Amino acid sequence: MELDRSDRTKSGGTSFKKARSKTNPVDVDYVDYYREALQNGCIGIKIHEDVQQLSIDHPQFDPIHKLTAEHQGFVLVHTGHIPWNDN
Repeated sequence: MELDRSDRTKSGGTSFKKARSKTNPVDVDYVDYYREALQNGCIGIKIHEDVQQLSIDHPQFDPIHKLTAEHQGFVLVHTGHIPWNDN
């Protein structure tokens, strides 16, 4: 997982910086790492279904969704047709 920092300007010229996170549920400590990211200012997570080869509703993401909800964060999902190969 990595923590990205966003620096954007809202309409009206107000600048804000927020963090979002990407995680890979095959990493051993992915839940603990995400929890730490949330405690350090992360406001959501970015999931790449095509890279992780897991759909957003896969049970392995359940702890991520629970933590995100507890912190009132967001889930950003990159979707699209990329053929997965289980072999």
